[in-house]
Amino acid sequence: MGRSMLPGWLVAVVALGCSSTPKASNHPTPAPAPPRAPAPSPKEPAQPVPTSAVEPSPAPSPVKRATRPKPKRNRPSATNGVVIDNRPRPKPASHPAAVPHKACSEGPDCKRRGLCSMSGGKCVAGSTSECAQSVDCRDAGRCVAQGGACVADDSHCASSFGCRTFGSCKARGGACQVVSDSDCQQATVCSEHRFCRAEGGRCVE
Repeated sequence: MGRSMLPGWLVAVVALGCSSTPKASNHPTPAPAPPRAPAPSPKEPAQPVPTSAVEPSPAPSPVKRATRPKPKRNRPSATNGVVIDNRPRPKPASHPAAVPHKACSEGPDCKRRGLCSMSGGKCVAGSTSECAQSVDCRDAGRCVAQGGACVADDSHCASSFGCRTFGSCKARGGACQVVSDSDCQQATVCSEHRFCRAEGGRCVE
């Protein structure tokens, strides 16, 4: 015989081994899945900070506005029942200096009213001498220059034509007026017309 004869049990074992070998598959073997990442551990809740450990911030202070001092007012004061007014008086308005001017000195108001000087573009009484030569000084006692005009005083009223004739012998508000019965009784208006009583600033019956 050309080859040796194998025992029958060995042939059976070899045949069984060949039949149990898996055949190669035509499909590719799937790649193994990547390993999963570990699940994150749950976060621990934040611990509350005790209120005693936190210092409260100071409250802002209110801004104070500067106040202006109120001006003091002088009120009238009373002394023994008499009211004394100590409030400051307004100063009289100043006028430009009066100078003699031809346009005024040759005008009718110079001779009649004593307005013989120029000040601020108008004719005024520049001096008492200008008033003294006027008709108003002779008749109405307006012989004193004051504030650009000629005004009366008691002495010039008593010597005026108005006092001798109408009883206007006292100066009131810069003009001669009838004040008392005696003013009327010495006047011509009383001796000739029986107007010998003063009433309302004039002589009446």
